Amino acid sequence: MTEDWIRKKYENIYNVIDIVDAGELCSGIAKEYQFFFKNYKREFDSLDRLIIYSSYFLGEEFIESLYKAARIIDISPCFILICGNKKNKESIKRLSNTVDEWKSFEFIEDNELSNTKSIVRSEKNDNSLCPLPWSHLEVTNHGGIRPCCVNSKIIGDVNKDNINDVFYGNDMSHLREQMINGHRPDSCNECWKIEDNGLTSNRMRHMSLTNKKFFGDYLHSPRISSLDIKPGNLCNFKCRICDSTASSSHLNEQNNIRVIPLKSSNWESESSLLTNDIFNMHKNLDNLDFYGGEPFLVKTLSKLVHKLSKTPSAKNIRLHYNTNGSVFPEFLFRSWENFKEINIMFSIDDIGKRFEIQRGGSWSKIDDNITKFSNLNMENLDLGIMPTINIMNCFYLDDLMKWAEEKQIDVFFNYLTIPIGYSLTQLTKTAKKSLAEKYNNTKYEEIANLMHYINELPDSDGKEFLNITEYYDNIRNENFYKSHQEIFDLMNPTSITTN
Repeated sequence: MTEDWIRKKYENIYNVIDIVDAGELCSGIAKEYQFFFKNYKREFDSLDRLIIYSSYFLGEEFIESLYKAARIIDISPCFILICGNKKNKESIKRLSNTVDEWKSFEFIEDNELSNTKSIVRSEKNDNSLCPLPWSHLEVTNHGGIRPCCVNSKIIGDVNKDNINDVFYGNDMSHLREQMINGHRPDSCNECWKIEDNGLTSNRMRHMSLTNKKFFGDYLHSPRISSLDIKPGNLCNFKCRICDSTASSSHLNEQNNIRVIPLKSSNWESESSLLTNDIFNMHKNLDNLDFYGGEPFLVKTLSKLVHKLSKTPSAKNIRLHYNTNGSVFPEFLFRSWENFKEINIMFSIDDIGKRFEIQRGGSWSKIDDNITKFSNLNMENLDLGIMPTINIMNCFYLDDLMKWAEEKQIDVFFNYLTIPIGYSLTQLTKTAKKSLAEKYNNTKYEEIANLMHYINELPDSDGKEFLNITEYYDNIRNENFYKSHQEIFDLMNPTSITTN
């Protein structure tokens, strides 16, 4: 029995878009997603049908997987016709009664079907899968290549290795194989720890953003469509949570007090990645992440954006910038108009004087720039705030959230791991208790989730925090206590009498 036979039998009733043996959808992981993704249309006509046939009993697990795939790919089940074994009718009926907002699959009993492929399910564990290893690479400030920005393993060097060779090399292939087999790779531990504590990880965030294309396309055909670029360390800020690796201002400060000076990271001026390689792969790209340093200060990045904007591919590419907000890049606006989306995430951990101590720069200028961004009449522009949650700002998150609400900009939490002195793992018992009281009835879900995590942390004596705070106060002639008295007192109960 062939698909042509099925098509001829039903094409007088329906407009048959595609036909597949249900057993074929069991021949590999997420094959049902691939089938729906291939046949996706923005609008279906009333008689359009995707036909799935089998002489076997499919079972509710299989039908539920079809239902989930159709929902994620955004194809209404009313355009999906299942024909074959009559036992499937009851399963479909029960499922349709549980989800009111979706119409049922259409089912036709077909006793003529025979010799179809067996139904043998391939396991798919969503909790171990991440879309990034199938479509993405990060280039660090020093030119190292990693699977993503939170993965711990360096798998190449942009100055020595071809980025495509790295993507299809043994390290990435092994990483993908581990995830498909339901394992949690050790190099991804940062995400696993965050998820195990009930917080939103980088993996979860990307899964929710890209699950349609991931399951429907990349999982079956890995290719680089997304790059996270950190072109050296050029930056006009020297944030306390940062270091010389990602900030030239940090490096200059350190070299003023070091006997042996540190060297600046400038791979972007020596590698062909930004000048040629990315442009040459533009037809496959759908996302470019630009981090820093401060990306709006890097001329090579701006030249790349101008060059890409003149290609037909620009309309398919999302540009993401992570910026400190100090630069209002009018020199990019005309080029931005040609891209699918411009997403800008501001690294704003706090407001007012506290921001200036934590991040540097002028808060009034940052606030003014973000207002100007918000007022831009650019349809493809999307703005967000991404605070890095650490000891310095954890007591003041409600102020930040209120400010963001006034700006009508969403907030997405990022969680600090280093430097250890500012990590939430260094909170004292007194600080944790005060935070629990302060946020007991918070209306912000992410803060509530954060408090569940904090409450499970062991108590610290706070010395690491006090040491790093004193270090920056001394070399910068600043006084953290004046702007952050509440959290300082909680980390050091004797501070009231010593400051």
